[in-house]
Amino acid sequence: MSPSSRVSSNLQTAFLRSAVCVAALGTLLDPALGQRGATPEPSADALRSESPAAELVQRWLDTGRIAGAQARVRRGDEVLLELCLGSRSIDLDSQLPEDTIYRIYSMSKPITVAAALILVDRGVIELDQDVATILPEFEALRAYAPRNRSAEEHESGLRTEPLDQPMTVRDLMRHTSGLTYGFFAMSPVDRLVRECDPLNPESSLEDLVAKLAKIPLKHQPGTTWEYGLSTDVLGRVIEVAAEQPFDEFLRTEIFEPLGMVDTGFSVSQRTSYRVSMVHERRGGSLRTMGQWPSDRRPGLSSGGGGLLSTLSDYERFVDMLTNGGVVQGDDEDSVRRILSEDSVREMTSNQLDGQRLSGMVSVAVPGGFGLGVSVADEEHSPEGGPGEGTWGWAGAAGTFFWVDPSRNLSGVFMVQNWQDSSLGPLFRKAFYEGLE
Repeated sequence: MSPSSRVSSNLQTAFLRSAVCVAALGTLLDPALGQRGATPEPSADALRSESPAAELVQRWLDTGRIAGAQARVRRGDEVLLELCLGSRSIDLDSQLPEDTIYRIYSMSKPITVAAALILVDRGVIELDQDVATILPEFEALRAYAPRNRSAEEHESGLRTEPLDQPMTVRDLMRHTSGLTYGFFAMSPVDRLVRECDPLNPESSLEDLVAKLAKIPLKHQPGTTWEYGLSTDVLGRVIEVAAEQPFDEFLRTEIFEPLGMVDTGFSVSQRTSYRVSMVHERRGGSLRTMGQWPSDRRPGLSSGGGGLLSTLSDYERFVDMLTNGGVVQGDDEDSVRRILSEDSVREMTSNQLDGQRLSGMVSVAVPGGFGLGVSVADEEHSPEGGPGEGTWGWAGAAGTFFWVDPSRNLSGVFMVQNWQDSSLGPLFRKAFYEGLE
């Protein structure tokens, strides 16, 4: 029996499962963060009658575009849409479990930025601090300058010039550091980055920084938004400044306080069976693709794309941010602050001065950019869709989340389709159509 036929009979019950509104954290919402400019909402009863978003996911299953998907959309604590359809592998004849673990790739980035902001809140580092004061390997950084006639030849063989201004921690968080991934373009700097294999899982964050320190920056810091290795370098900033391995810092400062029990750079052998396969399209059909073993701990803890997580775990992280940086404590009268309200505002506010997101990333998540998340501007806030100020991010295998403060909505969408970046935005678009 195929995944699509297996779930069709249960589609109506999977469309929407209303939840009793539990307001333990609702009173902690800062209106400026979670409810600014709130617009009238349709009732949950009106949403139960049909769900274009669930119908869309079912259509993807029926046509073989995906093997399975999981999603939950809420208004505050009220669940408006919840689905878990298909299977964790196109090769398996079993229902997708609700505790499935996904490779979230670049949805690791907001978590890494939040970890760095914890150190900002504690006064350990500053947003506008020169990264070279933390990572001395970067003290001699220069920028690629092919059109500068007075540029000097770098040891890499490229013409370079001194930095006009230092690369800052803020630049790492908003992708204006001058660093690149190396595989989105074909410039000489991109070629050098590809050749040094910075994300080799058997290396380390220290190795990554050492490799990048030998390559000129693609841009002068602070001048150009380009998606790249900035967040991975930020992971090294965290472990040097905190004097603690990056993965341990995430565990003690974010995952354990938030109860994110299934989130990390690897999983135990006991839970590895719950990890979804990543799929890709080849020859018109969906196939599984090889990945680094989920139960093998990598040497390099990639804060830019190395985490695995569940929908429920990631939702806890999003909840912390939408609630102004706090999480419910062990009893209903206590809360624990993870981030300051100022840091959450900084993270979810547009940080780009007239710059636009560029490259293939901008197609999936257009608009401005905060610290680790995209932020929708007026131009990218269509009537009836996500409001201005909506923030979120996505992952290379189609995972996606967003928070719409104008409607007090948040959603997490999990799927494992390699480089199928349109799935999350299309799911969100269909959800908003159901609100009309």
